[in-house]
Amino acid sequence: MPASNDFASAVRLGLGWAMLPRFQSHDALERGELVLLGGPPVDVGLHWQQWNLRSPLLDAIADAIVAEGRRVLAPV
Repeated sequence: MPASNDFASAVRLGLGWAMLPRFQSHDALERGELVLLGGPPVDVGLHWQQWNLRSPLLDAIADAIVAEGRRVLAPV
């Protein structure tokens, strides 16, 4: 799959099962497009990794991604 959203769409269409983050599964669960497969949700910590190549642009992108992750993802 080219992107995680495409993967989540394929799962909603019935092409398999997956572990999806809340922001990609909550609405579809509410609408009945997805079902839970038993067991409690599993929260995992995420870590940002990038090449050891420093530049102001790459640093700004990394900072933006980390900040958005902190804003929208539940803390573990």
